[in-house]
Amino acid sequence: MKRDTKNEFSPSEGRDEIRDTNQLDAAGSSLSEALHISFIILKIIMIVLVIVFLASGFRTVGSDEQAFVLRFGKIRGAGEDRILGPGLQWIFPYPIEEIVKIPVAKKVNLAVNSFWYYQSASEMLPQKIKARRDVKPVLYPTRDGYCITRSEKQKQTVADFAGSDYNIVHCKWQLTYQIDDPERFFRNVYVRNVKPGEIYFDVIRESITPFLKDLVDGAVVATMVNYTIDEAISSQDRIPKHVKKLLQERLDKIESGIKAVSVQLTAITWPRQVDYAFLASIKASQGSQKAI
Repeated sequence: MKRDTKNEFSPSEGRDEIRDTNQLDAAGSSLSEALHISFIILKIIMIVLVIVFLASGFRTVGSDEQAFVLRFGKIRGAGEDRILGPGLQWIFPYPIEEIVKIPVAKKVNLAVNSFWYYQSASEMLPQKIKARRDVKPVLYPTRDGYCITRSEKQKQTVADFAGSDYNIVHCKWQLTYQIDDPERFFRNVYVRNVKPGEIYFDVIRESITPFLKDLVDGAVVATMVNYTIDEAISSQDRIPKHVKKLLQERLDKIESGIKAVSVQLTAITWPRQVDYAFLASIKASQGSQKAI
C-alpha cells in the first residue's frame, strides 16, 4: 500500500513558516517605529518653522522714525493706533503684513540753483581769483538761470502791471525739510520701490528731490516778482519767509506730509553782464545820499 506524501506535514517547513512570520512581524514593527519617529521629527520641524516664521515678525523702529503696518497692502489700524513709535514692534511676517518706516526726525538740506547762471569748472574757483573779463556779454536764457523782480516798488497785484519793466537777478536757495506726517506722505507722495541693498531714506530723498525743486522754483518765481531788485539784494529775511510760506501752502494743499523747516537765500546778485554799471549806479546813489 502506497503512502500519500502530498498531505504530509514536514517539520522543517513549519519552522520556515514560523521564521517567515516572525521576520514579517519584525519588519512591520521596524517600519511602524520608523514612521512614528519620522512623524515626531516632522512635528518638531514644523514647530521650529512656525517659531522661526513668527519670530521673523519682530521689527525695530528707530528713535528718529515713525512707522505703520500694511496688511495685504492696506494700512492697519485706526486713528492714532495706525502709527507706531520707536521701539521693538511685532507684525505678521510678509506676505501678510509689512512695516513701513519713515524718518520723521531727520532734516534734509536741498540746494536749489535753478536761478543761478551757468558756471564752467574754471568759473567755480574761489571768488577772489575769478576773472570778470571772461563773462560772456550776453545772457543765454536757455542756459543761464535767472529770476525776475520788479523795477519799482509797487503794491498792486501782478495783473495790474502789464507793460511794466522788470529786472533780472541770479539767486541760490536752500530748503531744509522733514517729513512730519508719515501716513499722508506715504499716500500722496511717490517714492520708487526699494532695491536690495538700498536704504529707504536715501530712496525717499532721491525720489522727492525733483518734486520739491519744482515747488521751490514756483514759490520763488511767485515771490520775487513782488519785490524790487534792491529789496531782493538787501533782504536777508523777509523774502525767504515769503517763499517758505508760499511753499508750505502748496505742500499742504496736496497733503504731502512734508514740512518746510526753513528756506534760505544763500546767494543773490545782479547779472554779471551789467556788473560795472550796477556798481557805478550804487556808488553814485551812495554819493548823492551823502551830499544830501
